[in-house]
Amino acid sequence: MSTTSKQSSDDELEPQFLAIISDIDINVIQQLALTARLDYSTNSPLSCTVSPKPRTGAFNIVYEITFSDALRWIIRIPVEEPWTDACARSMRLDISTQKYIASKTSIPIPQIHAASMDTNNPLRHPYTIYDFVPGTNLCKVWNNASWWMGVREKDRVLRSIAKWMVELSTLEFDKIGRLDYDELTGTTTVVNYTSIREFHSDLNDSSETFGPFTSTHAFSSALIPGRRMARDTPMLALLQLYLSALPDSRFDGPPFVLGHPDFDSQNILIDEAGNITGLIDWDGVDVGPRQLNALSYPSWLTVDWDPLFYGRSAEASPEDNQAYDSPSELAHYRRVYLAAIDDLSEGRLTEVTRNSHILSTLHIALCNPIATSGIMDHIGKFVLGSSSMTYELEDAIKVGSWFALGPNPSTIAEVIINNEESLSEGSDGPTDDRSAE
Repeated sequence: MSTTSKQSSDDELEPQFLAIISDIDINVIQQLALTARLDYSTNSPLSCTVSPKPRTGAFNIVYEITFSDALRWIIRIPVEEPWTDACARSMRLDISTQKYIASKTSIPIPQIHAASMDTNNPLRHPYTIYDFVPGTNLCKVWNNASWWMGVREKDRVLRSIAKWMVELSTLEFDKIGRLDYDELTGTTTVVNYTSIREFHSDLNDSSETFGPFTSTHAFSSALIPGRRMARDTPMLALLQLYLSALPDSRFDGPPFVLGHPDFDSQNILIDEAGNITGLIDWDGVDVGPRQLNALSYPSWLTVDWDPLFYGRSAEASPEDNQAYDSPSELAHYRRVYLAAIDDLSEGRLTEVTRNSHILSTLHIALCNPIATSGIMDHIGKFVLGSSSMTYELEDAIKVGSWFALGPNPSTIAEVIINNEESLSEGSDGPTDDRSAE
């Protein structure tokens, strides 16, 4: 398993990374790797070396392991302090779900050779040992024109991804949640998420009662109150309205499917011939709505719907804009991807994918606070024709009775008529004293 991590100097690392790295014994990693290798090989004697300088990502520390017969593995150590039972549960579900997907599909997921979900091991840290997957992160070459020559065709890459996602979508479930897979019996159960913090990391709610859900609407509706209770705004109330109105009701219920939890180009590895060598980093994999999981568009094809993270602009230089696909190019790639889904599913899944980016964009707005404003402006252009109309609608929501009730109303809803509206309606109609309540 390769990673999207990078080598960093010690002065660039955060304290929690430095603390774990300083506590890691390379000799222990060697012994763990050799012990795991004995389960897969009779070659002997074997030895291995461990890269002294680890790579670091957002949430993991990674060491590369090279055996004396040139086979390569990696050991991945999560950075989470303190390590709790909830962390261990989530890691166990991640691993079991990856094994389930690998056993049921041809998706190139790195094989898992050993793991410990707790600190009760010689390393004194949880870890997972994977295959090393060679290749270059697709994000590093997607906008490199010199890469895409001859057989290196982007359309072929997109078709390969679509093939695996159609395959993944055949694994169907009746609920939304985390998948618990028992290798010994082959049984699967959709269980609750560890907590709502899997989606809203800034919330203090650590309960283990989030889900499972039986509809996309129920899932979305359960996510909204946390954001609104933390800091309510008319923008979030409008987002709630959009989540009720815009998703396609045909795909609200089951079947639900698995999907890559970060379906982006940094998690796809590609070789120099343009072949995909691996889909990596499945932390947080779950069973969810088809339009959010296997049958969504890859997220780098819909980045224009998330303005904060779309770096292309009319004000930027041509050189800077070369690092981003244009809106017309992104629209083209979406058509290519949809055509692949249509062909590979013989038309069965076309409508699921066609406008899946509407739901996935709304969920980004819901779960990523820094992206919410830009997405709401963009959705406003789609729904209302202009972002200025969005601001007017938010202003109207702000003075309405519905917004005043809040996300969890404790009073009976009533229509409150303000003075200006009352005067505009005239005084010759019947009066209703309840309007003052």
